[in-house]
Amino acid sequence: MNIEQLKQALKFGIPFVVLDTETTGLKPGGIIEIAAQKFRGQDVVAEFHFIVNPECFIEQGASFTNGLTHKIVQEQGKAVSEIIPAFVNFCGTSTLVGHNIGFDLKFINHHLRNLNMAELKNPYVDTLELAKKYMSLGTSNNKLGTIASHFGIDISGAHRAMKDVDITRQVFVKMLNL
Repeated sequence: MNIEQLKQALKFGIPFVVLDTETTGLKPGGIIEIAAQKFRGQDVVAEFHFIVNPECFIEQGASFTNGLTHKIVQEQGKAVSEIIPAFVNFCGTSTLVGHNIGFDLKFINHHLRNLNMAELKNPYVDTLELAKKYMSLGTSNNKLGTIASHFGIDISGAHRAMKDVDITRQVFVKMLNL
């Protein structure tokens, strides 16, 4: 969809699902937290949020960034085999939205392949690409926190999946209202 089609979809209440993952590191491996908000227009109509036990090593840098340690995911995490199918069901056929969404989809699709499930084929919108292509915001970079701060969006609690989802949703709506 181009920017005008996105604006119309938002105006007419077409559902979008904003998603984010926190992962074990940069290479496709494990998801340790996954969150999403389904919204129509300005209204969040459903949320999905789980800590996931990746059953693999979590890089120190990842734990430092998001605060999720091996102990936390072992104690609170659900099995990826339970969460990923539920996530796909939550998304349905909605258009997905994320900041650098290709990164998240790599991890999600990696797990889907491991579960012998079809990869997500939903249409998607990348707010990072929207910022690069359509916005001349005058920001020093296109990181989610930088763009959010430019729009006056509170970024406290960033780098946890649900907070990043909420920030991304607000950024997406602000971008479409420029």
